[in-house]
Amino acid sequence: MKDLNDADWVRCPGCGAYNQPGTPVCYLCRYEIGPGAERVRPSRGGGETLAPVGSRSSSELTLVMLAIIVGVVCLGVGRETPVYGIVLAVVAAPALVWTEVVARRERARGLAATAPGRVTTFLVTLAVVASVFISAVIAFVITCFPIGLAAFAQESQALLVVALIAGGFAAVAAAWLTYRKIRPRTTKKVA
Repeated sequence: MKDLNDADWVRCPGCGAYNQPGTPVCYLCRYEIGPGAERVRPSRGGGETLAPVGSRSSSELTLVMLAIIVGVVCLGVGRETPVYGIVLAVVAAPALVWTEVVARRERARGLAATAPGRVTTFLVTLAVVASVFISAVIAFVITCFPIGLAAFAQESQALLVVALIAGGFAAVAAAWLTYRKIRPRTTKKVA
């Protein structure tokens, strides 16, 4: 098998993505790559080497397989305990969406979206979403429970509605604060 890091890669004149040698059309933007396109040889010493960039269909296949695995796990858990299956699906859906967003951003920069990278992104995002979800549930219960007890003691429907609304606001606030605290800082300050 030929080592692609020893070959001259072709930079797309349309979007700047790196393409495998001999590729007539850019995998990312479908721009025709002419013979005069810039050729790039990856560095061997400490610099960034170019990973083989798969076709768009193989990259999307990775997401489809990940979604199938998550779906099967959610269905399996849901068959045994429906509530846990629903909770797992609610937590896993944003993680799947964010995994695809990250992969598309990497492709736009000309980087390879590899299967291990996608799985890692999914697992990290799943942990973040689960943390946000847990903090929201805790805030809802802490806020709603005492007011709800008072509503039941006084047999007040209005106080019960207030308990639910206050719990909802607390859940949203806790989720937002937790996300802001644990999200990765990707923006750079300009001096």
